[in-house]
Amino acid sequence: MKVTKLFLFAALTVGLCVSSAFGQSGSNELPPVVQGGGNTARIITPQPNVVAPVPQATPAVVQGSGAAANNSGSDYFSGGCDDACGAGAILAGAPVPPCWENERGRVYGNFLYMTRERQGSNFNIMVDGANAPVLTNDSFNFDYEPGFEVGFRQRMSPMFEVDARYMQLDSMNSPIVPFNLAAPGALITNPPTPIGAGNHSARYGSNLYSGEINFLRQYSTNTKIGVGFRMIQLTELLELDFNFAAAASSIDMLTRNYLYGAQFVSETLLLHTNRVRWDFFSKNGIYGNTASRNMTVVNPNIFQRLEDREATFVGESGIRCAIRVSKCVSVNGGYQAVYMSGVALATDQIQNTAPVANNFFPLETDMSDTFYHGAFLGIEFRR
Repeated sequence: MKVTKLFLFAALTVGLCVSSAFGQSGSNELPPVVQGGGNTARIITPQPNVVAPVPQATPAVVQGSGAAANNSGSDYFSGGCDDACGAGAILAGAPVPPCWENERGRVYGNFLYMTRERQGSNFNIMVDGANAPVLTNDSFNFDYEPGFEVGFRQRMSPMFEVDARYMQLDSMNSPIVPFNLAAPGALITNPPTPIGAGNHSARYGSNLYSGEINFLRQYSTNTKIGVGFRMIQLTELLELDFNFAAAASSIDMLTRNYLYGAQFVSETLLLHTNRVRWDFFSKNGIYGNTASRNMTVVNPNIFQRLEDREATFVGESGIRCAIRVSKCVSVNGGYQAVYMSGVALATDQIQNTAPVANNFFPLETDMSDTFYHGAFLGIEFRR
């Protein structure tokens, strides 16, 4: 009887231990099967662990990184666009559509490297004793000279934005052009003015300043058009230095053009990807031009001035590329050209000057055309 009680007590103790070992909270293991009974030795067969399968959710396709109406420009990988062209479209290999509504504003500055082309028509300024030309308006060649432009653009509403810009091309000077008169020649005024023999020289310079403000409306995904107001100042100087045997003399012809008027502006987006943006711009307008010419002669000392008003056409166009280097910074570059028709150029005024009794009198202010073109490179900050 004692042995039986001891045996039952031991079995109860073992059962409690086994129950506590396999009955812990959170365990996925099943209790072992005990085989045998009575005085038979127990054989404990462990059961394999049964792990309940965890349901796997299918990943959702990413359609964008922002809300459905996100136009804040914060989506960097999609070029700041809304969900229609978000990260999912890029991961799927779809092209990024050209959307401009993400850009709220930008500030830019460009280094200009431009030149002034010679006029289409050539005429004489100085001839020798045999009436052969020794100096013409085609004698002056302008090299590429540096300049700069700065500006900013701000979106005023989802469809309208304002753009302001200042451009300057200063000290665009041609090299000194020497010309020799072995015998007396003539300056081609109306009528010609005799010029004595000697080693003479000439120099020509041109400066261009422009400021404008434009208001643009987005008419389609790729096109913006608008109107603006622009002010342009074109200043030119022709210097003729004469080294006569008896004394030196000089003639300076200075012209100034002050242009004020309205212009029509258009911009066309050519290509827009995640990193690169190409666009074409054009500006055309009719301006009122207040043109003046000042003629200064040293030895004898003479000063004459004439002012005139004309209508002037100005057209500017170019192609621009912006390469994004960070979320807000882009490298900006391209090529542009400026054409002006109906402006007073310094070389043209000599032929409209009359010499009378050791004096010069302007007949009229001659109007012609000029053309500037060149490349630009700079940086812009977008937001």
